[in-house]
Amino acid sequence: MKVLIVQLYQIGDVVLTTPIPREIKKKYPDTEIHFLTTPLCSSVLKYDKNIDKIITINRDKNLLNTLRLINKIRKEKYDYILDFQNNPRTMWLSLFSKAKYKVTYAYSKRKFAYNKLIEPVKGTATEIKCSLLKALNISDYDIRPVLYPGEQEIAKVKNYLDENNIKDFVVISPTHKGDTRRWPLQYFIELAEYIYEKTELKIVFNYAPNETDYIEKIREHIYHNKAFFTPLFKLPELIALLSCSKFHVGNDSSPNHMAVALKKPSFVVLGASSEGWIFPSNEYRWVRKGLDCQPCKSNKCKYGDKIPCLKELSFEDIKDEFDKFLSEVVGV
Repeated sequence: MKVLIVQLYQIGDVVLTTPIPREIKKKYPDTEIHFLTTPLCSSVLKYDKNIDKIITINRDKNLLNTLRLINKIRKEKYDYILDFQNNPRTMWLSLFSKAKYKVTYAYSKRKFAYNKLIEPVKGTATEIKCSLLKALNISDYDIRPVLYPGEQEIAKVKNYLDENNIKDFVVISPTHKGDTRRWPLQYFIELAEYIYEKTELKIVFNYAPNETDYIEKIREHIYHNKAFFTPLFKLPELIALLSCSKFHVGNDSSPNHMAVALKKPSFVVLGASSEGWIFPSNEYRWVRKGLDCQPCKSNKCKYGDKIPCLKELSFEDIKDEFDKFLSEVVGV
């Protein structure tokens, strides 16, 4: 049997799709599994032993590239295409794929392109994704995502930790491209100082290359030898870093999903996002303001730049919940 999994982006969504190849291989060990995604997201899957081949396409909507990919997919003669992205581009890829079974969610607006529509379970993002396993008669499965740190990346991370005399540490991810999902930096600074004072764990802030200016503001507030900054690690290196950490703290973003996949505890501050993005297990905790409009799931706040669900949620407001996380999950 030959299966193509389609999840082009975002990074977090690709991480949340990683249970699929693992669970297929569990039931059908001889299955050949391919994964279609973007070049950036493909690096997350670099060492996934459950994936036999990674196919990439740029996120641009270049028609010629899409036609070339359709031709490539047709030649593979897949038995199943599992389309988790379910957008117009992947719809055409599925429709013209020549796959025997073209699978997506029953709520799709593009039903005509598929011949197996699966009603997703009501639950978290990972549980919803795993619903598509029903198409392959898989009903007993583990929903936890999985990532495999590479030896080369672990060596690079350990060298970075040794150079900075970092032994035990926590990773904090204070950035997010969406204003309605980004807790103010000042509150993350207060949280970082509190973690160090209470646990003596070093703090490592991670960020993307285009977020350097935002992160630089932290250096003015954090004492030297308390906090460190990842040297623009690539995604496989960030995975390795998280695998060496004690726990993770951040917004609702891909590092949180990576922490889950690496079985590292995580604490998340929610703004517009639903708790459906939090893995359903005790070691993954979340907190939010609790306004009537939450979760709005919107990229724009109805109150404009005020964004009260985040800007009016101070460190003192979350401190009790974070202390519970430290005592009940981390053991501090």
